[in-house]
Amino acid sequence: MICIIKKALALLITLIISVCLFSCKDEKTFITDVNSYSCIWDLPEFRIVETELFPPSIDEESCFFNCEHVVEFLLGTRWQIELSIEFDDESYETETKRIKELSRGSVVFGESEYFDIPAYATVWNWNGCYEYALFNESTKTITYIYLQLNNKDQLTITNSYIPKNYSLTMNDVPEFTIYF
Repeated sequence: MICIIKKALALLITLIISVCLFSCKDEKTFITDVNSYSCIWDLPEFRIVETELFPPSIDEESCFFNCEHVVEFLLGTRWQIELSIEFDDESYETETKRIKELSRGSVVFGESEYFDIPAYATVWNWNGCYEYALFNESTKTITYIYLQLNNKDQLTITNSYIPKNYSLTMNDVPEFTIYF
């Protein structure tokens, strides 16, 4: 009798889990409208509560913006944010100084093995997250990237902005974050 109850209970639990898995759908949000930039920080499950790397506001004339937010049932929330801004000379110098000061002591600071152009990370390999800025001196463009819980095959950001040998958790790579 106890064996039958155990089998029935196991079958019931399996049925409940199956229904939950198949009835819950991923929630996907894609934002490319520059005017909606400030709203992205209000989306749920952002592991870095308040980013200091990304600018608080952006000018819609001089930038490219792409945000992908995917809530996956039981797996967590994936984020990909790519923001490229072309600055004038003075603003570029000011922003460069700010980011260098912010990322002082980072495992990715300037020239690195991960990118072909200078990069400065404020979060690197911390709890499935990466937050960094890439600098193109010739065009005075800074590209801000935030990645959270993405496998390489899920990434849609510009390929040259993905760290070389990127994986969700880069083994043998030190962790770094300015936030904790």
